[in-house]
Amino acid sequence: MKFSWKTGIVLLFVISLSWLIIDTANIFRQLSLSNSRAESPLFLNVRKIKSFFDTLHEALGLREQVNKLEAENSELKAQIIQVNNKLQQIKMVKQNLDLVTGLDLDQDHDLEVARIIGRAPLRFTNGVIINIGAESGIEPDQVVLANGFLVGLIESVASHSSQVTLITDIRLKIPVILQKSRAQGLLNGALEGLTLSDIGVDQEVESDEPVLSSALADFVPPDIPIGFVGEELSSESEVLQKFRVDSPIDFDQLEYVLVWKK
Repeated sequence: MKFSWKTGIVLLFVISLSWLIIDTANIFRQLSLSNSRAESPLFLNVRKIKSFFDTLHEALGLREQVNKLEAENSELKAQIIQVNNKLQQIKMVKQNLDLVTGLDLDQDHDLEVARIIGRAPLRFTNGVIINIGAESGIEPDQVVLANGFLVGLIESVASHSSQVTLITDIRLKIPVILQKSRAQGLLNGALEGLTLSDIGVDQEVESDEPVLSSALADFVPPDIPIGFVGEELSSESEVLQKFRVDSPIDFDQLEYVLVWKK
């Protein structure tokens, strides 16, 4: 069989095209193997380590932001507590003033708000220290009130502070009068609380009867509320009656008082 030159050229072209196709396939096979090697365990571990450190960096940044927010939150809470405390103090002072307005006080006398800054170390010498003194016009024997009730007397005065003797002090005795029966007696401080003594047996005293300061006390203005008649402490054989006096004031929890300047 004889082939023409044209046939030979066609065969040569077909053979060359076949080799080109085979080479292209080899190239794609090599690229595939390269990609496979890129996803080897070592390469994957490197990628994981890098990802871990990136995540750690982001976490540290978030932690810093959280710490900053927590600090700002704590500061705001402290400010809120301070504001609420101031409001509570204002409320207590206002309550004191409102309750005192109902008393028949001499208009020539001023009321001065004072804060308790110290207490007597001994129980039987009940006293407190307040944060105003001579510079504010405070003088010995001035009356000290809380919520409209008598709680003590100014004992001594410094420039910017004063010592107050509370009516629960065992050394203090104040003439008093009962509002309804008009019976007169003596208010005494005691370790167990206030007591009312020297009430005649012929006087009919009612339970919960208001106890007021008497005009017989030259160092205390009359008709200032002190408390209420409580349990009878005297026996039937005694000549004079004795009662416990219940005060609505918690002397251990006093924070603010009013000094009645005269």
